[in-house]
Amino acid sequence: MGPIIILDKSTLQTLTRDEIFFLNKYYSPNYIPVIIQEVLSNIRRFPDKRKSEKIAASLANKIKMFSYRMNTQYQDVLIQSLLGNEIQSYGRPAIIGGRSIENPSGEKGIIFRKSAEEDAIDRWAIGDFNSEDEKLAIRWRDSIKKIDYTVIKNQLEDIWSNLPKINSLESLNKSVEQIIHNPKIQKDLLMYLIYDVVSRVKNELISKMLFRWECEQNPKIKEFAPYAFYCLKINLLFELGLKSGQIGVKPSNRIDMEYFYYLPFCNVFSPRDKLHKRLFPFVMNEECIFIWGDDLKNEFNEMNAHWTAFDELGKKEFNDKYRHAPPNNENSITTRIWSKFMNYPEMLYPEPTPELSKENEKKLVDMINKKREGKAIDRINSDDADFLIIESTISYDDQCTCYSGEIFGKCCGKRLF
Repeated sequence: MGPIIILDKSTLQTLTRDEIFFLNKYYSPNYIPVIIQEVLSNIRRFPDKRKSEKIAASLANKIKMFSYRMNTQYQDVLIQSLLGNEIQSYGRPAIIGGRSIENPSGEKGIIFRKSAEEDAIDRWAIGDFNSEDEKLAIRWRDSIKKIDYTVIKNQLEDIWSNLPKINSLESLNKSVEQIIHNPKIQKDLLMYLIYDVVSRVKNELISKMLFRWECEQNPKIKEFAPYAFYCLKINLLFELGLKSGQIGVKPSNRIDMEYFYYLPFCNVFSPRDKLHKRLFPFVMNEECIFIWGDDLKNEFNEMNAHWTAFDELGKKEFNDKYRHAPPNNENSITTRIWSKFMNYPEMLYPEPTPELSKENEKKLVDMINKKREGKAIDRINSDDADFLIIESTISYDDQCTCYSGEIFGKCCGKRLF
């Protein structure tokens, strides 16, 4: 379990299977809904159906190798923020929902079952695409083509006409900061945020949002709903960026902007998109690090060259010495990131986990199954839960979760096959 990382699609595409081994070994990838949409868009990207599906399956395979489940849609986190249910712990994936239970021993926990999106990724990874997938892909690609940001740009001319001239990203950020901190328009900004999610909520929830704001005596949005405030800034950076010409009207720019909504749920963001690189300094603070995708790939490529030079005994000795932590190399990007987020190298290196006997393995499975047995209770926060169970699947050809470098079916899953 390393620092939480989010990759954009272009970085993910460049990584080989061997390089993803080191991604999973030293990081905890958080894959986000916009990645699913981008995989879906590849299903009908080219006239040649087989070529399109091959590209989509390749991307799905890489995502399936990730060890984290999919992050909740940012709009749903935004809604909860406006309702007062703020995410308590940033820097890790936001997973909303799950089934809260209390088992016979009195323990309270949450069970997260696989989502429909995760089931889809499992199917796509083995080349299983159905007609509904194709329809969704066509609708999604058509909806992107229909977006005319020149119209939005012209509409915004009237709305923001009183702002100082924006001629750089620095002045763009300054104007956005001026707007979001203006005490005279906080209710207008609140309604603007609610309008952004109105299609996802019932009228009664909108009433609750407004009632809560009034009960708290019309506070600034920054204090009222911190994550919603963060989303507000992303929205305005994009819209004022369009108005001023600092962001181009290319339809894919809106998709690229969507990655920013998920940055509070990671420690590291590694894209290969120039828009991400330009805007990142104005979006995040020091709690999230930007690593250019090519630099990350080069690091993993060097790690792989070092790894493949070992024989089997050398690989075992390396794993026994370092376990899941990277070697302490001051020139390494990964070492610097671990030093910031993982109490490194003070925690170097955890003791090896003893191999479970068949008897103890059965006891562990029985214990997990007993925890699953219980009655449904009102929703509890994950920070208050005694246990969390997150369902996922692993197949014969997936990389083994012990990071030995072997596939699961020939390593820890040998008993199952």
